[in-house]
Amino acid sequence: MAYYAGWNKGNNANYRRNRDLGMFYNEEDAVGTVTLSRDKNTLKVDFPYRKYLVEAVKKMRGAKFHPNGKYWTVENLPQYVLRLHELGFSMSSKLLSSRGCE
Repeated sequence: MAYYAGWNKGNNANYRRNRDLGMFYNEEDAVGTVTLSRDKNTLKVDFPYRKYLVEAVKKMRGAKFHPNGKYWTVENLPQYVLRLHELGFSMSSKLLSSRGCE
C-alpha cells in the first residue's frame, strides 16, 4: 500500500496511521534510518521518538540507547534488518541484500 507523498500529509488520519505503521515506501516518508557501524557488528538506528518504535527496538538483542547522539544500536542480525525495514526505516539496498532480506 503506497500513497502519494504530498497528499494532505499532516491533516489526514489515515496518512498518519499508515505512516506510524511503517506502510510507506518513499524514502521521504521513512520513520528513520538504519546504517551499518564501522565494526559491522552493530546497526545504528536513528529516528525521532515514537513509543512503538522504541518498544520494538528495545526488544532487539544488544539494544542500547546513546543519549549524546540520540540514536540506538542493535546487533547486526538478518531478522533485525528485516524487522526494521518492515517498520518503515530507510536503509541502503546493499545492507538489505547483504543480509538476505531483499
